[in-house]
Amino acid sequence: MGCPIHLVLAMTFVFVAMPLQAQFPAQHAESKKMTSKTASRGLNNNLSNGISKNVGKNLDSLRQVLQSAPPDTGRVRTLLALAMAYLQTNVDEAVRTAEEAVALAQELGFSSGKAAAYSIVGEAQWFSGEYAQALEMQRKALTIYEGIGDEQGAAAVLNKLAVVYRSRDLYSDALRVLFRASEIAERLNDRQNMAISYSTIGEIYFRQGDSAKASAMLQKARALQEALGDKKGLASTLTTIGELAANHDNYPAALQNYAQAMGIQLELHLQQSLAATLGSIGEAYSRQQDYDAALEAYYKSLALLQELGDEQGIALSYNRLGALYLMLRRYDSATTYLQRGFENSSRIGARDIQLRSYQELARLDSARGDFAGAFDRYKRAMLLQEELYGTQQARRIAELLAQQDLERKEQHIEMLERDNAVQARQRNILTGLIALALVAAVVAAAGDINNRRKNKALRLANIEILQQNLLMEQQSELIRIKNTELQQTNYEYEYTVERVLELNKELVAHQENTENLQADNARQAQEIERLKTSANPARQQE
Repeated sequence: MGCPIHLVLAMTFVFVAMPLQAQFPAQHAESKKMTSKTASRGLNNNLSNGISKNVGKNLDSLRQVLQSAPPDTGRVRTLLALAMAYLQTNVDEAVRTAEEAVALAQELGFSSGKAAAYSIVGEAQWFSGEYAQALEMQRKALTIYEGIGDEQGAAAVLNKLAVVYRSRDLYSDALRVLFRASEIAERLNDRQNMAISYSTIGEIYFRQGDSAKASAMLQKARALQEALGDKKGLASTLTTIGELAANHDNYPAALQNYAQAMGIQLELHLQQSLAATLGSIGEAYSRQQDYDAALEAYYKSLALLQELGDEQGIALSYNRLGALYLMLRRYDSATTYLQRGFENSSRIGARDIQLRSYQELARLDSARGDFAGAFDRYKRAMLLQEELYGTQQARRIAELLAQQDLERKEQHIEMLERDNAVQARQRNILTGLIALALVAAVVAAAGDINNRRKNKALRLANIEILQQNLLMEQQSELIRIKNTELQQTNYEYEYTVERVLELNKELVAHQENTENLQADNARQAQEIERLKTSANPARQQE
């Protein structure tokens, strides 16, 4: 499995990353004891030099046009194009340029230009993890488009709103605006926005664990994007399809989709998209236990995200690196990256990433024997998880209603086209059903809240059980250490007894040797005496 992944990277990086491949061992923060900042700077220089070359040319061209452009709607459009180009390289400049477009459009009474500029500001703020501000900007844009009756513009903004909701794990809100966007796009036969809606819906279904629905929506999006020649949208969809395949351990299919996505991203210089795909490839490497390749992909992704100022992506990358170093038992590196991931995710309010930070830090504390610290992290993770998924559970009915509405829509369209009378009747019935469902949703939600209150004691009991388990684990560790010490003492005692026995045997042997020598000496004395007597006749007569 490892070889195909390396081939994918080799094929897709060949014209931008050869200097990077040669330098990466020296850039690797751990293997060469370098800081991640230094490594990222080196990766950043090599990768951005290859990817951003054409982006820079486009920026230069647009800036040239802007210098001679009069203060009219054409200048607003140039500013919008320039702001969009800056989104790939410099978020701050994108915001500044889009705000200049807002001011000029306001002065000219160019409403659609003003709405487009607000939307670009919202995208830039989303990159920076400023979710509340991003939502505000996209809502301003939506209000303008709705006010001037621009349904196509409204559908585009609704799709962008959904991305912000998705980033905050507000899946029901994201699906609600996506269904609305897809309905508008379908009515207008706006296949571009239809494809965007389908792709994002598929991604949300994937995150919710509904693989069948995710696959169906993603394939619909892919077919539209291929027919339209929408390479940028296709690259994003292919990455999600690859993630779906990897989630089912189908790595050949995942790698095929990643390779196609990266080919497009490199061709179009889509740094944001490329960073996401690199992160997904790192996950695939890690699952196959090719950890060196996983680290390389993660560092490349991090370098691009740092250049773009994508705070959400940076926080996620830190967590991925920390989790991988924890798996490798490189605890100092794991601590560094997991702590950075926690700080970044907390600052921008990315609670799903913050939850993962808590979980991984708890595992790290436990691996290091800090059971009290592990318990504290686990407790915080449980409370945050309850807050996140408890809230989502309370919204689940509304989400299901929205999903059912989307699934029923195509069936209703055929029936409504046959008979106007049936159309009116169906609308009335549907309205009644929705009203009844909403009443049921309110009642169910209230019941859910009551159940959550009743379960509070159970949740606290679970926390106590967790604490007891951690304490038992700590006690078991202490017992193990004591047993080890006793085993060592027993060994030393047994060794001492054996040594004493050996010395005793040596002493007995020595005594036996001494007695034998004494006996020999006595016999020799007798023999000497006998010889003397035999040699002296006088003594014999005596």
